[in-house]
This record gives sequence, structure tokens and C-alpha cells, in this order.
Amino acid sequence: MDFGVLVLAQIDAAGLARHAEDRGFTHWWVGEGQMLFSEPYAYMALCATLTRSIILGIGVTNPLTRIPPVTANAVATINVLAPGRVILGLGTGNNAMRAMGMRPARLAELREAIRICRKLLAGEQVEYTFDGRTRPIALLDPQGGWYNITDRIPLYVAAGGPQALELAGELADGVIVTAASEPLVRLAQHYVQRGAARAGRQLSDIDFVAIGWFYLVRPGETHEDIIRHGIGSGPISGAITVAEAAAQHPELVDEALVHDMQQVTGAYRPAGDPRTRHLAAWRQYMKGLDPAHAGLITPRLVEAFCVTGSATECLERIRRLQAVGVKQFVILPSAPHNIVRDVEEFSRAVIAHW
Repeated sequence: MDFGVLVLAQIDAAGLARHAEDRGFTHWWVGEGQMLFSEPYAYMALCATLTRSIILGIGVTNPLTRIPPVTANAVATINVLAPGRVILGLGTGNNAMRAMGMRPARLAELREAIRICRKLLAGEQVEYTFDGRTRPIALLDPQGGWYNITDRIPLYVAAGGPQALELAGELADGVIVTAASEPLVRLAQHYVQRGAARAGRQLSDIDFVAIGWFYLVRPGETHEDIIRHGIGSGPISGAITVAEAAAQHPELVDEALVHDMQQVTGAYRPAGDPRTRHLAAWRQYMKGLDPAHAGLITPRLVEAFCVTGSATECLERIRRLQAVGVKQFVILPSAPHNIVRDVEEFSRAVIAHW
């Protein structure tokens, strides 16, 4: 199994990628949010120059804040600095778009972005429509050293809802899901397999990447301590992401867990003026836990979206995820100041014994 870290681009913290590489992590995923974090491709370029083997993934970009030709150029540019160790992650841009009070990309827009990026990164010419005009486009100087499309760049799709998961199964090299328990993995696989079947593919053709929060529990710590010191509001984010898919298949996910997810999605609504409430809501993103939300996080939600417990228990949890088809587990620190701690402790608890 591969192991990754999903971080927020912070331009003066590129050395963290080397730190993770030295501790056995295979993947370094970089989140995108133009109103929230540093520019991810500038950060990835610095990470590329400081590392030797770790794979760098944009986790994830979207078709709206960057049009597909720009995205294809960006990842191919990083591929010059880190040949053969770059992944393009695409999604609907929930964080990037909602932080501006805008809608995420529609599935049709995501599908079109996948098509265009695939063709361009394969060195092909593709029909592209912009502002009502359709023209053939291509990366025009592949031998000039500006970008690298010789070393293949895999394309992964981040998905939580049923239709997005099916789209990943149909078109992507890998799917990125928020899940840290076997039932949630099977739920995602149910939809991914449906999409794969439409395209004549097998589930085994698609790399399955599970993202979850991690905390090595100290002796005597309570459920409240785990939330406060370790996982923050992570399970809330996870519940919102997969609640729709879980509600459609209670036979795959415990009904009590579905209920907990619905409680979260019903309660977690930003208040205030619809024109400006996103500003207050997103200013606290990835800053840790808002105490007002702690009561929404039940033990069932922690079990579903987080790997917590003793070192032995965490290792066993990861082994169980591998057994149901997870190819890579990615830890998502609850706040930037927890990255070094989580990298160190996951490395000792899991990677060192793998």
C-alpha cells in the first residue's frame, strides 16, 4: 500500500514534502483554494526541487478556476521538475468555488475537463470550446523543454456523490474518496464499479485512494480529547461529502451512521446574508475545530472518517482498508500546525511496520 499526506499549499513550507518523503510517505497531495491557501503549482514546484522520489499530486483542481488547457500546462510543467512523479487530480472545486460564494463545477464540465486534459497530456490535438467558439488546440512545443508530456501523468478524480463516483469509474486512472472504514469504501466502490462497467473496465483497473484524518490516541484520552487535539472538524467535512451516497444505500452503511451524517448536513449551514455568509464560513476552514460544532461529531463519525487509537489499532485499521481494495491511504491533518506531528506519528505507527 502507498501512503500520502494531503496538505494546504503554504509557499514557505515546501520542506515538509522532503520531511514526509524521508519518513516513508510515497505521495504528497496539495490542496487548491485560491481564496484560502498559497498558489499550489508554485508550491509544488518548490516541493519538486526538494524531493527525490515522493509523488506530487494536485489534490484537487477543477474546471472553473483553471480552464483545462491551463491545468494541463501546469501539471506538465511540474513534470519537468519531477519526471514521472506527478498526478493530476480533478474534482468539482467545492472548496475553491464555495469560498467565493459560487457553485462548484457541474459533472458535464468535469467530464469535459477530463477529456481535454487527457488528450493534451497525451500529446494529441483536441477540440476545445471557450466563450462559444470551438477550435482545435494542442501543447504546441513538446520538444522545447517547456513541459513534459513524455512521462505519463495519471488523472485521478475526487468524488463523493453517486454520479461523480460513477464518472471516476468510467474515465479516471484513480478515484479519491473520503473514507476510513470498510463500509464507506464499499459504498464508493459500488458506484465506481457501475461507472467502470459502462466503459468496459474492471474495478481493479482503478487505483482507490482513501483520505481520512489520523490521530494516535494518548493513554487516558476521551472522545472529546480526540476531537480537540487530533481530528478537529474533519468528520463533519467527511459526512457532508458522502451523505447523499450513503442515504441511497443504507444496506452498505449502518443506518445509525446515515442518521449521524444527516444530522450534520442538516445542522451545518452557514447563517447570515446569502451574498456574504461564505466569507465568515470559509475564514475558519482548516483552522481546527469550532467548539460549537463538537457536539455533531459522534463516535460513529470518527470511526467512519478517521483512523484513531493506539499504534497497534491504527495499523490494523489500515490493514483492513487494504483488504477491501484501498491502494493508498492519505492522512489529512486537521490544521497546518499538526502536519509534522501527524507525519511523524503515522510513520512510526504504520509505515515502519508495513
